[in-house]
Amino acid sequence: MGSFDSSRKYIGEEADDATGLNYLNARYYNSKVGQFVSQDPAFLDIGASTFEKDYSRKLEHHLMNPQALNSYSYALNNPIRYKDSEGEVVPIIIAGALVLTEIGLSLYDVYSTAKTISNPNASFGEKFTSGGLTVIGFALPGAGYGAADDVAKLTKNGMQATQIAKQTGWANARTLADHYTRHGSDFGSKSAQQYAQSAQDFFQQAQRNGLPTKVDGDTVRIYDSKTNTFGSYTSSGQTKTFYKPDPAQHGYKTNADYWKAQKGKLKDN
Repeated sequence: MGSFDSSRKYIGEEADDATGLNYLNARYYNSKVGQFVSQDPAFLDIGASTFEKDYSRKLEHHLMNPQALNSYSYALNNPIRYKDSEGEVVPIIIAGALVLTEIGLSLYDVYSTAKTISNPNASFGEKFTSGGLTVIGFALPGAGYGAADDVAKLTKNGMQATQIAKQTGWANARTLADHYTRHGSDFGSKSAQQYAQSAQDFFQQAQRNGLPTKVDGDTVRIYDSKTNTFGSYTSSGQTKTFYKPDPAQHGYKTNADYWKAQKGKLKDN
């Protein structure tokens, strides 16, 4: 009889007993409220030149679905039919159904607009607004009356995340927002860029001052017990994560024990 892995619970993914959250590979999920605790990395990548390659879908298909623009929702707010084990956009097979849904919503917009225009009691302003918003709904599918501003914001956020990652040496632009949301306040960071830059500064400081460092394949972990600062990097120095360990979160008796439990060979400085 096989053994039961108690660390994996919701949809077979890793459960964090210390926080009560489920780690779905790209971000953490709170099953009590049915939402992720940070934004969808794909949401921040909208507008990036690599979006369609990274997520195997056309950008317009993604924007057609209003739920895809809800960056905290789990499985398009339909967990009965879908699951999201990656913590990012749901599989592309769903896109076809979403297109049909959008067509239905657009037809309803036309029907509603026709009723307003033919209503003898409707004012000229109401008729003009209804007709104009329907045209926008066709031009920018996915949210009907409110998509224009949302699409502009999403494109801007995606480009910013990619640019910040390149400028500050953050390994994966899709994870930056999640890490900043959870750990930025540990360092008094006012922005994701400031947080990512602090992580790089710590890495450079570790190289200069010979801070305790463990090497595990392509992963380099550094811990400064004096400031209680922990960073994980690629072998080339790009940041994977950066935070201040907390026994209430990691479950070890002390932060020193937490550091000892980290994988890797201690580097001679």
